[in-house]
Amino acid sequence: MLEEEMSLSGTKCTRLVLIFCNVIFSWISGGLLVLFGGASLYDPSYIQTFTLLSLDNVPQYMFILFALSIIALGGFIITLGLFGCFGTLCDNNCIIKTYVYLLIFVFVAEIGLAAGSLYIYFIFPSVATELKGSLVEKLKTDFGYPYELAFNTAVDFTQATLHCCGFNNYTDYDQSSWRSMALNNGLQVPYTCCSTTPISLSRWSMATNHTHPYDGDDDDHNLFREASSTESFYISSSTESSSWVKRCQSVNPMESDDYLYVNGCWDQVEQLYTRHALFTAILFASLALLQIVGVLFPICWLRRAEKSQQQVRIRTSRQAQPLL
Repeated sequence: MLEEEMSLSGTKCTRLVLIFCNVIFSWISGGLLVLFGGASLYDPSYIQTFTLLSLDNVPQYMFILFALSIIALGGFIITLGLFGCFGTLCDNNCIIKTYVYLLIFVFVAEIGLAAGSLYIYFIFPSVATELKGSLVEKLKTDFGYPYELAFNTAVDFTQATLHCCGFNNYTDYDQSSWRSMALNNGLQVPYTCCSTTPISLSRWSMATNHTHPYDGDDDDHNLFREASSTESFYISSSTESSSWVKRCQSVNPMESDDYLYVNGCWDQVEQLYTRHALFTAILFASLALLQIVGVLFPICWLRRAEKSQQQVRIRTSRQAQPLL
């Protein structure tokens, strides 16, 4: 009798531990995936970087579908945790086995995503030079044309937020179709290559306020919004007459340098992309480790349940034997 009570108490304790682990591991990992997918959709830097590095050959909706898939996977993991809790409360081994198989599927998916992100992180430096050359060539031949709206927007966003101009430097526009085909409205560089305040003053402000250059300021984002409008890539006549615009577009380096982003964007884009890839790999690898722990607990539960059922069958068969 005492042995049965101890076994029952151990089963209840194991059940509570399993429910707790389901809630913790499933909801944490699922919640992180939902947040990551939502952040990818909310933060324009992800989709603009994707458009830029794919040379606009892959439609933007592919990135949106990927982000939505991550959100769906997170929601599935959260629902799966509830499914595991239900199976544990009902003491249903069939449901728990299904739960384990689904967890293994999620584990394989997360390992695949982590491996893919890690592959991108390590392979990217070997293709960076070729990709940079392709981007410079596309900038020279296609930038400014209305049919290249997605690429133009990605370039403008990158220049305005990273405080840079071109991919090598601002001279990428010298031999561009944008300049030679009079697509530039008489500009030397796009407005997103210009700073609304003297760059020397902006650098001092960043040094004292510890502002990350990628964050940009309100003027930068307003400039990007105006420069990437569907009506025109360039700014209204009232802005065009501003002193900072005249100085940035001046052919005299003494006037333009303090309002023109002279450095190219490629180094910052490369760092940004590899940092995103490494972060994604670490995130999915960490979630996969959580899934390992999440799989071990229900397996232990199943083994304990099968052992208890076996003991019950043995005890029942002994009691059913006739006394000699």
